[in-house]
Amino acid sequence: MAGHTLESELDKRPLDLERVRTFYNSIIHDQNPDMSYLQSTWEEVFLTLCDHDKLNVISDERFVMNYRSPAEIAKTLRKVIGPAKILIVARDQVGLLRSQYDMSPFYERDPNRKYLPFKPWLEKMLAQADENMASSLRYKKIVDLYASLFGEENIIVAAFEGLFTCPLLQANLAAALVLEPAEFSHLLRSSKTGDASSHGYKKITRRILGARTASSYLKPKQLQLARWVLRKLFPGRKTQVDSDCVALIRAFYKGHQLSDLALQPGAITVVKALD
Repeated sequence: MAGHTLESELDKRPLDLERVRTFYNSIIHDQNPDMSYLQSTWEEVFLTLCDHDKLNVISDERFVMNYRSPAEIAKTLRKVIGPAKILIVARDQVGLLRSQYDMSPFYERDPNRKYLPFKPWLEKMLAQADENMASSLRYKKIVDLYASLFGEENIIVAAFEGLFTCPLLQANLAAALVLEPAEFSHLLRSSKTGDASSHGYKKITRRILGARTASSYLKPKQLQLARWVLRKLFPGRKTQVDSDCVALIRAFYKGHQLSDLALQPGAITVVKALD
């Protein structure tokens, strides 16, 4: 049950939808979350939506992004939801940081949202990693944290690169999740629909608007028109990462690559395209 799924599942249950949003925000932001509220929301809303014949997923990328200590978030999740399998999707740090920069070419904690070229932005992100999303890319640290709470045998780490294009990676991940390959392929196709274009548009608007969201003051039809105009004015273009920046990223995340996790002893399942 990812957040976007709950939006559609609960569109006729506004009070429950508000409880779910508060549930996520409390776990992610509150230093001392109300555990009784979280537990009751889990039991009275989340569990009523679970289908015992299918895989049910709770997902939010902010669980590891330092709005609140990721370790405290993980402990809270363990207390609320109990035993669970944990799927961690790992993306190459160079590509992800470049994508994050294209989304927001200013330091994310800077209230003035001043534009930075890529290298100064990268240096600032890495220097202050414990305060921003860069720390979430220390994959071994995240894997070890969740393994300590949920058990190594319940941890699955999957490569993001190739997820939509590599049949072998898809088959291995489906097997790890105990899903029928045909059902898994259907899920991949449905989740990919429209994502690339909408994500590209989001990057354009964030570069222009900073912290503001266009939907806060534009109607849906106005958004569609703005999207068309922006695509004409700003064709999709990815920032080029030079060799010095690649070396800086690789050095910072040494020991936290997917290949490093694959060598880790124990019951942790690591699914790569070349397994």
